[in-house]
This record gives sequence, structure tokens and C-alpha cells, in this order.
Amino acid sequence: MLNPLQPTTFALLSLVFGTLVSHNAFAQSEELGSLPWQEDRLSDRIIPFSITNSTTARQMLEIAGIGDSQLRFLIDYEPIAAKDIDTTGHVLHSFYELDSSDIKRWSNSQTLDTATLLKAFLETPDDYRVDFYRIRGTVIRVQRQPVVEEAARLLGFRSFFWVWLKPLDSDISVRIATRKIPVAWFPPEWKTTTTTSTDNDQTETAKKPVLAPDASFELSQPAAVNGLLLKVAEEHEVAQDGTEPHRGVQEVVLAAQRVEWLPQKASTDQGINTGVAMLSKYEFDAGLLDDLRKSNGKKMNSSDTEAFFQIMAIIKSADVRREIESLAKDSPPPQPSISDYLQKTRQLQGEFITLHADVRQITKIEISNKKMKYRLGIDHYWQLDAFVYLGDEAIELKIKKDDKEGLVYKYRYPVQICLIDLPAELQTAQTQVQHGTYRSNSLHEDITLNGFFFKLWTYQSARTIGAGENRTQLSPLFVTNNVVVHEPTGLNSTRSSIYLGISFVVLLIVIAGLLTRTNRVDDGFRKHTETTRHAGGLKEDFLSDLEAADNHEAAS
Repeated sequence: MLNPLQPTTFALLSLVFGTLVSHNAFAQSEELGSLPWQEDRLSDRIIPFSITNSTTARQMLEIAGIGDSQLRFLIDYEPIAAKDIDTTGHVLHSFYELDSSDIKRWSNSQTLDTATLLKAFLETPDDYRVDFYRIRGTVIRVQRQPVVEEAARLLGFRSFFWVWLKPLDSDISVRIATRKIPVAWFPPEWKTTTTTSTDNDQTETAKKPVLAPDASFELSQPAAVNGLLLKVAEEHEVAQDGTEPHRGVQEVVLAAQRVEWLPQKASTDQGINTGVAMLSKYEFDAGLLDDLRKSNGKKMNSSDTEAFFQIMAIIKSADVRREIESLAKDSPPPQPSISDYLQKTRQLQGEFITLHADVRQITKIEISNKKMKYRLGIDHYWQLDAFVYLGDEAIELKIKKDDKEGLVYKYRYPVQICLIDLPAELQTAQTQVQHGTYRSNSLHEDITLNGFFFKLWTYQSARTIGAGENRTQLSPLFVTNNVVVHEPTGLNSTRSSIYLGISFVVLLIVIAGLLTRTNRVDDGFRKHTETTRHAGGLKEDFLSDLEAADNHEAAS
């Protein structure tokens, strides 16, 4: 439990430089401080966006080196053979060059329901070959597929996974080749790693369960896939007399960048909180949390892009906005402290929360990724730089555990909030600051948001730059489209009332001093005044702190 007024120290073992946050009330996305998103896919390098947006999966795969010469080895109604595994490996390798937005576009272009689509695959696979289709269902089995050594050296990976999906509204089996499945799906024995310890030159290696190259496990998890149709496989059954084989079980074989995880219930064991479960109802891929959790304590980068914009697309929906408003009213979400976000980051990531903050800067962020812009139907979002007040708590951030001096945060802590629609009250405040008609010298807007905790990210601020080149700011980042702006009767009016009250008390003290010097105050009045001052709790250090805070606000 954190002690009031005692700094809480958080050691940061790996911090990456980010962007500079300015103290202006409004900034454009060209300025430092925005969230950067960079993409460098094959189509972005070779094909103009106007053409890329109309390319087919087959065209893009041919550019990536997968054409008819490789796909001819995929023979329908034959069992999965070595040549199929080799071709599938090359297809998975080429997926690195495909943009997730392109894959979603190709998948969403299909209009047939799952049952009709799968039946058509079995009957005329040539009509649907080498295109992407979205299929939902339940993952029932996973098996590792090793790749021969020669191919592994060329492909850059030694194995991939076969994932069996039981589709919704169909009895046709679907087999998916992929290199990416959620970590939470693996059984404990698959997660055990080899550790080595050295003591007096004696090295001991922990025992690790030996898994077969084609080891498998069963499970039951809701999932979806945007998969490329490779072939229809069929296990032949040999007749009892040993003559002509009979047709056996047929299955649709797909290849995919990843299998999406869509958990509908919170699970502590699987790292799924109530917020992630709510997002997954609207097809947020909970498996993206694996990469997102690895990026905590680092700047925003391309590995965060898909998770960030998936959440943005979900909260943009009118139905989701109504659900959030309803939950905030009827079942208020939790309100973790800043210390919780720093100490329990992984548990809180994706959680639906409430946050009270003081907005100090508004930045319009232009979406540079043209494909993502087209996919979302928006060309910008807003970033709010704000402070959360700490009360009596103090937080100290260190670069490493043995760091003698860290940055100490008292009274308030910086956070960032990303949202699609800027409330009218914040738009008005922004305009007033620009025209010099705002009620104070700098932006102060008291808000409450109901949204989702995205990650801890790092950037350079004016304070961290002054503290040394190796210092970076660590801040929680939130995504929301539900922000309530309060009238200036909250933080701002309280702050003004405090300053006004202090000024009034100081004025009384000055007057009392003048009266004392002129001997126009009797002893009884002086005793009464002294008693009142001490009873009122007027403390010199409190005045100093407020003066320092006021000076900092003015400087900002």
C-alpha cells in the first residue's frame, strides 16, 4: 500500500526516446508531441495508393513472389502433403509484406454467409482460390508444423501452426495455417523456458519438457480469421479390399497472418479484463495485447497501430458509444490511481475505466496512414495532454533500480487521451485561448472520461530534457470517445478559490501588521487574531507550494 506524502519509486529498465510535448494550448500534428504511426509495406513502396486500394489478393501475392508457379502444387481433394507444406510456408512468408488493412478490405468484400461460402469452397474451389474470406467460429485444436531445414533457412522460421476452427452455422472443418496465435492459448508446458544459473563456475540448466516437433493441444476459444483459400483437402479412405480409395473427410485449408481471439468473458487466468471482453464483442482481437504488452515503456510504434485503430474503429460506432454511456451511468467503471497504471500495467491494459483530469493542451493528429484513413472513414483524431491530481501521493521515476536520483512528481501527473470527436466545450476553449479571450493565461479544462487504458508510453518532455538526456517521461495513454467537460466549478474554480482565499488571508495579515506598528490594536484583539490564524490551519509551506505552482502555471 502506498504511503501518503512518501514518494513511490518505479524503476524503468528500458525507456525509449519519444517526442517532445509542448505547453501550448493547441498544436497541429506536425509539431512534436503527437503519436507517430509508420508503415512500410510492399504496396506502399511500389503501388500508388489510388491503385493499391483496388488491387486484389492475387495481384499483391504475385508482387510478393507467390504466383501460379508456386500455387500449382496445391491439388484439391488430396491429403496435405510435403509439397503443400512447402507452398504454405512460402505463402506465410509473403504475408509479412501484406498490410492488415488490405486483408480486411479483401475479406469484407465477400457477401456470402459462412455456411454458403464453405459449401461453395468444397464444390468449386477454383472459383474462390487465392482470395481472403472472414470466418468466425471456435478454435478446437492447434498443432505445430515443422518446416524442413532447407526451407527454414530461406523462410526465416522453423515451424508454423495448424489451427482447426469449427465455423459458426456449418459442420465443414476449417484448417488454418498461421504463424501467430495468442500466447494465452498455449498450455503451461509450452510456455516453460530454459533457464541457466551460474554458481562457483557450476552451470545448471533447468529441465524443459521435450515437445514433439508436431506437438498439439486441444482447446475451445472463440475466434475469427481473415484467411486466404489455399485448397480443399481430403483424407482418402482405402476400401477393405485394398482397391480404389473412397472419398473421406473434407476440410477447407486457409492461410492467415494471425488467428483473432474474441473472448466474450473476463478471465484473470487468461489476462482478459472486463474492458477487453467488451471490446471483443465488437471483434477486437485480444491477441493483439501480446505485442502491446511488450511495448509498454516504449514510444508509440507501428506494432501498436492495429490495436490502437481497432479500438478507435469500435468506439466510433454509435452502438458502442451508447453502451459506454449506459455503463458509465448505471455501472460506473473503476477509477485506478496513477500508481495502479504504473504497477499493474498488464492487468489494466485494455480495461474500461473512469478518469478525472485537467486538460492543458489539445493537439489535432492527422492520420498519415492512407489505408487506415480509408478503413476508418476519418482523417484525424485528437490528443489531449492532461494532468491527473495525485493528492498527498508522490511518485518517483527512476531509469534503473540503483539510480540515485529520480524524477519526483507531486500533486499531479501527466497523461494523454486520444479521442475521435472533440467536445464542443473543448473546441470553444481552444478558440478562446488562441484569441486571448480565455478565462486564464493557459488552458485549464476539468473533464471526466470513460474509456480504455491503452499502454504506458514514453516521450521527452520539457521536464525530462532538463533532467538529463537519458530521462524520458512515462505516461498512461487512454483511448475514448466519451468525455464530459465540467463547468469551471471543479478543479479550476477550486484552484481560483484557493488563490483568492490565500490573497485575502495575506491581506488580513498585512493589515494586522500595520495596526500593530501603529499601536491601534489592543492586546485582546492580537490574541484573538493569533488564535484564529493557527486554528485556521494557515501554514507557511502551504503558501510556498501554492506560489510555486502558480508561478509554474504562469510560466507554462
